[in-house]
Amino acid sequence: MPGHYRWNASRDAWEVVVDLGTIGGRRRRRTRLVRGSEDEAKEVLADMLREVQEGVLPSSQTVAWYLMRWIEGRRDNLKPTGYQAYERAIRLHIAPRIGRVRLDKLTAVDLQALYADLRKAGLAPKYVRFVHATLRKALGDAERMRLLRYNPAAAVEPPRVPPRRELRTLTPQEAAMVLAAAKDERHGDLIIVALLTGLRLGELLALTWSDVDLDGAMIHVSKSVFVSRQTGVVVGPPKTKYGVRDVALVPQAVAALRRQKRTVAEMRLAAGPRWHDHDLVFPARDGRHLAPQAVSHRWEHIRRRLGLDGVRFHDLRHTWVTLSLIAGGDPLTVSREAGHASPGFTLDVYGHLTVEAQRRRADLLSKLLGGEG
Repeated sequence: MPGHYRWNASRDAWEVVVDLGTIGGRRRRRTRLVRGSEDEAKEVLADMLREVQEGVLPSSQTVAWYLMRWIEGRRDNLKPTGYQAYERAIRLHIAPRIGRVRLDKLTAVDLQALYADLRKAGLAPKYVRFVHATLRKALGDAERMRLLRYNPAAAVEPPRVPPRRELRTLTPQEAAMVLAAAKDERHGDLIIVALLTGLRLGELLALTWSDVDLDGAMIHVSKSVFVSRQTGVVVGPPKTKYGVRDVALVPQAVAALRRQKRTVAEMRLAAGPRWHDHDLVFPARDGRHLAPQAVSHRWEHIRRRLGLDGVRFHDLRHTWVTLSLIAGGDPLTVSREAGHASPGFTLDVYGHLTVEAQRRRADLLSKLLGGEG
């Protein structure tokens, strides 16, 4: 393989050159300056030739340059929310700190310093682990493409994530308060349906009347709304493949949906020619998709009025799962209607919240056996 070294008097150093051949239609060479002895120049030449023979093509591009092109190349294979999360991590947290480092010079020490810096900046350990996962995947791809000799992220241990916070779910009494208070609020029927079905907010905002069988008291979930910084509201498949499912409706949910149908008819009439007909169950005033923030803000208003500290909108979903288990729902059915991967996942997350369900089971078993003890 062509390679040589020579003394460069103007730079007072040995100039070591390896011919990389034609790459991308252009003749490429790799050059290093060695300010030392001729023997050192020979050693550098031997190292460079060995690297090229192993198929490693060093990149003079920066980490930022590579990562932005890496994520753009994955755009079509990611959901909008996934692409946005990766792009945001690269743009806001990785590139400003290590973006100027040459890709082939990036080390595990650089990544350890990055993670420590992100923690000092106040980022949660869970998010720093996401940054690490992003880098591990991106740099792993660079290693496979022979842009790196090894993946430095594979040698770094990301921060530990503290134990999952205890779920905050509504008690049956608090849930009844929400159902009563929401009837008189804007987006109230959406909140009621969320509490009585366990649907995620994005799934509710993508729901169409063709997905709803009021007479049969069933909802078919097959899509979800995502908000992308680049493209705005996007409708796509649910969060996971298990999200496509049918959910049975209790009578209160059917009543809320019937009220909502009348509300939508009134909204359509008021909007007139400005109405965009997307057949949505919970549309904005002009018929288009409702912004998730609008619902979140309304929920904040309701929960403050009711004194429900620390209860997020998503906790309505947790409440539905928990109350369904307490009411005696079998884990398999509840898991399927929640869109979980398996009953094991459901019980792992919610099992410790269902002491009351255990007590009911014990009482039922005692009655079946016909004994008082």
